[in-house]
Amino acid sequence: MPRRVNQKRYSDEFKRLLLEEMRQGKWASPYAAAKAYGIRPITVSSWMDAAGMTHLRQRTVEVKALSEVSELNKLRKVNRTLRDQLLDEVLARREDLAVLDAAGRKYGFSPAVFREEFRQGKDLQRVTNAAGCGIL
Repeated sequence: MPRRVNQKRYSDEFKRLLLEEMRQGKWASPYAAAKAYGIRPITVSSWMDAAGMTHLRQRTVEVKALSEVSELNKLRKVNRTLRDQLLDEVLARREDLAVLDAAGRKYGFSPAVFREEFRQGKDLQRVTNAAGCGIL
């Protein structure tokens, strides 16, 4: 596979030095080591992969108090309830619009105009009377 023009090569000795520093804990993450040496973090990560050192990659551990977990669960439940209510409203709105389209076709007025009036919240009684259908 041909090398890219700007691709640098690093000596095996340099790689071993950096990996040993990672093993000893001098660097908290591949990013920290890469920043210190002015190289790309993906380069350090690939060297760690090749050396079987993936276990040394920085891991994020989140510690939460019981009250935080309880609050998070409450918020998730509220979120789920609100999403369900929104879905119900969207489905009801779709059903309303389908009825409006059918009424428009039946009484001979433009469903698109009627739907726009409906979206804008205009008085539907006025709109239907103006269309001459008097369905409401």
